[in-house]
Amino acid sequence: MVIGAPRHGASQHSRLPVRLPRTTPADLAFWAMVLGFAAISLLLRARSPMWLQSNFNVDYGLFGQLAGSLADHQWLGAFDGRNLVKGPSYSMFIYASYRAHIPIMMAEQLLYLFASAVMGTALGRLGRSRWLGGTAFAVLAINPIHLGAVGSELIREVFYTSVSILLIGSVLLLVSFVPALARTRYGWGYAPLALGGGFIGLVAAAYYLCREEREWIAPALLIAVAAGMWSWRRRWAFPKSPRSPKLSANGDWLSARRRKRFWKTRN
Repeated sequence: MVIGAPRHGASQHSRLPVRLPRTTPADLAFWAMVLGFAAISLLLRARSPMWLQSNFNVDYGLFGQLAGSLADHQWLGAFDGRNLVKGPSYSMFIYASYRAHIPIMMAEQLLYLFASAVMGTALGRLGRSRWLGGTAFAVLAINPIHLGAVGSELIREVFYTSVSILLIGSVLLLVSFVPALARTRYGWGYAPLALGGGFIGLVAAAYYLCREEREWIAPALLIAVAAGMWSWRRRWAFPKSPRSPKLSANGDWLSARRRKRFWKTRN
């Protein structure tokens, strides 16, 4: 018995080696750019200390008080006129960063980078160019507003911006993946759709419980849905070529297999 020889009845095509994608210099340059801008963003954030203004008890003290109540397992503390003034999602985020032993400023920047990565991935898929997505991520990563004095305060502005970008980018990314997931066999694409929908629901809940200005994002979400649906037509239109083999009249399996092999060799 020869090791590696095809078994009786097996096709010769089963012996073809699996070709793994090669790492090209363009791939290395792309990931070096993405990781480099992420490292620069985190470094600039780490070198910007947190500072508080004189009205500590109005805004900063309230967020800290609500987060402390969560840490003491008292939900949002005593029911009075202050714990319902602002949404609780930012206080929950402060408590989560405390439990994870991550400084709050660094936790905010990590969330912002994650939202920027999701938005960059969605834009790159929409434009069918990873360099477009990488450039969008790089521009968002070094946003000077989040690295200056405003981003160094213990307020919910950076968290609110990150959640908004994450919500719009997630909707755009999930809608653009709908045709690919719908074409999977045996319904395997419905699980990622359900998980993505659940994730968008959680992000939308965090957005809703952060600030009172909520209505402005509705047009942005409609544009994201429309852009994702527009990508369906471009991505899934089967290319036409006068040299491509035609299916037979009865559309048998052999002609479909030859057609598939033709497009593999052509691409």
